[in-house]
Amino acid sequence: FNIVKYKTVGDILEEFIEKRLPLYEGRRQSILETLKKQITELDARRRFIQAILDDRLVLQKKTDEEIVEQLKICDIPPLSNPERVDDYDSYEYCVKMRIDRVKQAAVVELDRQISDKQAEIDRLEGETASSLWIADLDEFEEAWKAMSALRFSEATSVTKSDVPGGKMVKKKKPVIAKK
Repeated sequence: FNIVKYKTVGDILEEFIEKRLPLYEGRRQSILETLKKQITELDARRRFIQAILDDRLVLQKKTDEEIVEQLKICDIPPLSNPERVDDYDSYEYCVKMRIDRVKQAAVVELDRQISDKQAEIDRLEGETASSLWIADLDEFEEAWKAMSALRFSEATSVTKSDVPGGKMVKKKKPVIAKK
């Protein structure tokens, strides 16, 4: 471990960025992967609800096996446990959905959520690790300026509203008793 003396803040950032950029790319890829999984689940939920609304999927008075077969026919993926395609519990994420979610408004809401996630994916795919780094630096700079301004205003302002009762209190000079 060596202590390094840098001439400027820019020199520090230049050295630090070499270590950070791969981590920023990893973060970007991880977020993209998470968003894609979320879209897959949202789309499966939307198709599940739509299949029920279209009467292509009927759950009442059916065995677990019959429900699983209908889910397969409707192309609903077993996301709860993808390795066990024939297991009822593999479809838990949709079959245990509250019944009040099975309505057309839920389909519209899920479409909106899917669209929002897709827009976020499109935005992130247009980004690079460097652009994320710059955005974080800009965000930090704005937060730093706001915090500094707040601290400065707190340190330099003494107004009537800061004093209990709203009146400025003058300090009395100490009284020295004469003998």
